[in-house]
Amino acid sequence: MVEIGLPLALLFVIALVKKIPWIGGEIRIALLVAAISSAIISGLHLDETILAFIDGIDRLSWVIMLSLFGSIYAESQVKLGAMDTTLNSLRAAFGNSPKGLITAVFITLIIGGSFLGDAIAAATVIGFLVIHSLTELKLKPEQIGMIILLGASIGSIMPPITQGVFLSASLVGVNPNPVIKLAFITVTIGAVLAILESFRFVRGQKMPSELIPEQSVFQILMGRHLFRFSF
Repeated sequence: MVEIGLPLALLFVIALVKKIPWIGGEIRIALLVAAISSAIISGLHLDETILAFIDGIDRLSWVIMLSLFGSIYAESQVKLGAMDTTLNSLRAAFGNSPKGLITAVFITLIIGGSFLGDAIAAATVIGFLVIHSLTELKLKPEQIGMIILLGASIGSIMPPITQGVFLSASLVGVNPNPVIKLAFITVTIGAVLAILESFRFVRGQKMPSELIPEQSVFQILMGRHLFRFSF
């Protein structure tokens, strides 16, 4: 119990108590101190501690690279107009109501997070596209942040990429394939519940006229296709 409790206590104290000289509020130092203290309490030798650090970096290095290349891919899709087309098509499909707009935003974030496999890239890049529309609905900043964060996070664990499932499976050493099949159901249920919960943010509101789509889904997709063809 001490091997878990004391490192966690050190982690939270260093991370949250910013008045501690030099290291207060530094999450990287807090994680390092927690790891070293756990190794010392557990009685690991120096060589075992070093091997544990190397093994941890090896397991998580692909996540770092995925975030890097996922951000590059996401930005390229924005420049090409793919994400903007997706969002506008979904807005047209789900009607001219604030609830329809929130549903479209959530699905766009989930689709982006799913194919990118990374919540950071989805929240940053796709969030840039949707934040203006959510602001026009007079939502509070924390409500907008919740929608973007939750949508991107759900997308990052949604198959097929499902970064969260692969990461968790690699850490515990199990076969991820059965979990992925189950994730299609569980993550979809979570997405539906998140969308329904967010509807209370716009209860009784009307859609601002400037946010009402002027084209149908077919017109948006055809317009995008003709634009690409012209170039």
